[in-house]
Amino acid sequence: MGITRPGFVISTVDGSTGNVGHHSSITIGQDGLPVIAYYDFTNADVKVAHCNDIACTTSTVTTVDSAGAVGWFTAIVVGTYGFPIISYYDVTNGNLKAAHCDNIACTIATVSTLDSTGDVGQHTSIAIGTDGLAIISYYDVTNGDLKAARCNDVICSVANLRTVDSAGDVGQYTSIAILQTGLPIISYYDVTNGNLKVARCNNLDCSSNTVSVYDSTGDVGQYTSIAHGPMGGHALFISYYDVTNGDLKVFNCTGGACVAITDILVLDSDEDVGKYTSIAIGTDGLLYISYYDVTNGDLRAYHCRNSDCAFPTRFTLDSTGNVGQHTSTTIGVDGLPIISYLDVTNGNLKVAHCATPYCSLGARNR
Repeated sequence: MGITRPGFVISTVDGSTGNVGHHSSITIGQDGLPVIAYYDFTNADVKVAHCNDIACTTSTVTTVDSAGAVGWFTAIVVGTYGFPIISYYDVTNGNLKAAHCDNIACTIATVSTLDSTGDVGQHTSIAIGTDGLAIISYYDVTNGDLKAARCNDVICSVANLRTVDSAGDVGQYTSIAILQTGLPIISYYDVTNGNLKVARCNNLDCSSNTVSVYDSTGDVGQYTSIAHGPMGGHALFISYYDVTNGDLKVFNCTGGACVAITDILVLDSDEDVGKYTSIAIGTDGLLYISYYDVTNGDLRAYHCRNSDCAFPTRFTLDSTGNVGQHTSTTIGVDGLPIISYLDVTNGNLKVAHCATPYCSLGARNR
């Protein structure tokens, strides 16, 4: 059921008895409708909601995996066959798992364990490479490493496993994208040093990598979300949380080098804000970021009106109770943002579908 407000529609996608909606990840399916993977905390299952309309006012909900406690850190992408693929953490066994949906709505799926060496698979992120195969970034808890799993087939039944960075305790809050070169790039948090780091893979399976520190001012780099292009083909954007100051920050680079500290912007510094960031690039080529306002327990969003975010719009999308954790943002076929998130107060999975690029008729400029 959807509630229309000025500028956007808020829908409760899964309001079943219990606590659902954690670790949500949203994408647009082959049919042009949103599909969301998430964790059912009460039953400890991976679930998928396939929306029946663009605003997700109604949906079909399916349990994809219920073998033990499974489904933390879900990430979803549409694979080569046009069906979703989901990466996630098996809590019971400490494994990295993947589920390849066997239809658009994901009412049935093929589930595989990709990595079971030690406690592995937290903080997953997934993308489809130029070869049509999925690649997953994730955290190796046992060794404190950033790892990547490149699937050997389109259903991701097996994968080649690589250690991408092992310098200290690294690899939490990963986010992966495919560059214009066709090679993966991963943003993540360096726990040891409290830094935002980026690994550029030098080949498709990330067996060779170039690792850089992108922000080291204070304790920074949690809740990373990365997006690439399209401005000039070299644009790179990373949203993340500044722990020291409680700020939302973005690494915003439209050039080829993408290493200068001048590329770092503080987007929101009102009290404690910026956890659970998710970034998307709109049809206008500009940034859209959803995130959690910790102080007020609200879902917030940020839209840049030009390439350097000099004229942004910031707004609160939902402030009914404690809402906005575990956000995930994508752009719908109508060119408008869609955000999935957790309603903590009611234990529900919710979606906000924007009616304009700025989501609110009363948007506030900064």
